[in-house]
Amino acid sequence: MRSKEVNNHFNGSRWLQAEMQTIEGEIARSPISQKKYQLLSQKLNTASQKLQDLEKTTDLFAKAQADYLKEKVVALSKDLVDRLVEGEVTQIQQESSSLKKGKITAKAVRLLETHIHQLEENHKTSIPHRRIIADAKHALLEAKAKLDSQPAIRHFDWLAKQPVRFVEEVELLPGDVEELFDIARAVYNRDFREAKMRYNALPQEHKRRFEAHMQQLMAISFDDPLETIQALIATANELVENGESYPQAAEIDQLFLGLSQVTAEDKVDGKVFSIKGLKTN
Repeated sequence: MRSKEVNNHFNGSRWLQAEMQTIEGEIARSPISQKKYQLLSQKLNTASQKLQDLEKTTDLFAKAQADYLKEKVVALSKDLVDRLVEGEVTQIQQESSSLKKGKITAKAVRLLETHIHQLEENHKTSIPHRRIIADAKHALLEAKAKLDSQPAIRHFDWLAKQPVRFVEEVELLPGDVEELFDIARAVYNRDFREAKMRYNALPQEHKRRFEAHMQQLMAISFDDPLETIQALIATANELVENGESYPQAAEIDQLFLGLSQVTAEDKVDGKVFSIKGLKTN
């Protein structure tokens, strides 16, 4: 009886090892589409269920094999998601590049908007990926404005209208600045969950600058919406070195309500509100 149990676990372990190798090869071999993602996810789920049976053994060798295979399943699951996200980001980059080249149609705009929404809704992206997404949002905003024959209002355009223009030479800042403005807009729209999640992914240096501004304003991060937005924009101003500090409530409304008139993604009932009337510095 004991020999039969060990043999069953041995066969189960061999099957799992072979299945892991197959899945690993599939993940590495070609781009991961949504269909392929679903298929491989199902295979990993089946392997995980069989692994649970293997873990019930009392044989030390079989148990060690089960622990190894469990780590393998977890690693492959992460790799699968990472490859899917990479593919989605690449697709978004290609679609935004097409819009920048003037290939603007209502269908292309809807497609890119849907891809961005689905990616942000379903996955947590890295900072490099969010920079690509931020660039795609710029392209989307401009494309929408052209379709509607309206001038696009962009974060950097707003900064450029301030008394001192920011320096042009810094190459790595636009994504970071865009991220700070996106967090500020989430706070403006009272989407504090989104704002905090994105804030937590910021570089530590940006967080340090932001917290220093919150101390200067004698306010609590995310509990005081106006001061939080002021501190986020002041941090962006520092990064672009435009000499500006804390925007007033009217200026914040000009930026975010102006954006909401251009892009439909800001026209969510109950989200957009005027910040005028709150205390300012």
